[in-house]
Amino acid sequence: MTGLELLEWGMLERMAADTWPAAFVLPLEAWLLRADPEIPAKRCNSVLTAGAIPESEVDWMEQIELFYAEFGFRPRFHISAASPGGLDEQLAEQGYVKEGESLVLTATVEQVLKLADGESHRNAYSAEVAACHNGEWLDAYLRIEQFDPHKKTSYHAILDRISGPKAFVLVRHNETAAPAGVGTAVVNGEWAGLINIATDASHRRQGVGVTGIRALAAWSAHVGVHRMYLQVVADYEPAVRLYEKLGFRYSHRYHYRTGPAR
Repeated sequence: MTGLELLEWGMLERMAADTWPAAFVLPLEAWLLRADPEIPAKRCNSVLTAGAIPESEVDWMEQIELFYAEFGFRPRFHISAASPGGLDEQLAEQGYVKEGESLVLTATVEQVLKLADGESHRNAYSAEVAACHNGEWLDAYLRIEQFDPHKKTSYHAILDRISGPKAFVLVRHNETAAPAGVGTAVVNGEWAGLINIATDASHRRQGVGVTGIRALAAWSAHVGVHRMYLQVVADYEPAVRLYEKLGFRYSHRYHYRTGPAR
């Protein structure tokens, strides 16, 4: 591990946190305590630990436990290559369970476009890119991800909280015009983070992902972005293979540690 690698890992972790901003965020020195009672995702209900262990006079573990207790949650830590050494082991000793192991992959926009162009002409899908999500995009996202449609307002709110340039892609089947896939790109500096990449189960392995990612990469190039990153569950092999086929390469891993029930 080099100092430059550590800096990039920390930067990617903080940028990724900005792509899915929780309703409640409390800074604790370099860490961020995040909670969103309406959205069950771990990424907005965990402590981002991309930085040194807090040195404040208040016991940091006690402060974190109190923060999550206010929401009726067990405390959860987001542990990555940018986290302090020994933190993961300390949490394990205290009974925190490891879950949600994921990969962070990066690529250049140029490489993604080049490789996607060789694939996208073979399928029967087209992409529409917009600067904001509309009702059709959000309905498709909730349906494809099998999220609770009654929480549509909460997902609308979290998408609205995303700051900076962003793009939403809706992939349609050319013959039926039915929504087959979705995705989002969020720009921060020279990077675009890809999130919400999802394909309807009945359209998988037919080029929907390639079509959506290619459209987001083209938009990223248009706004002057040169590099891309994404996060993917480590054992979701079909998605990992797709991203690798489009030029994404391994940067680092992260996982969560969730506290025991009290």
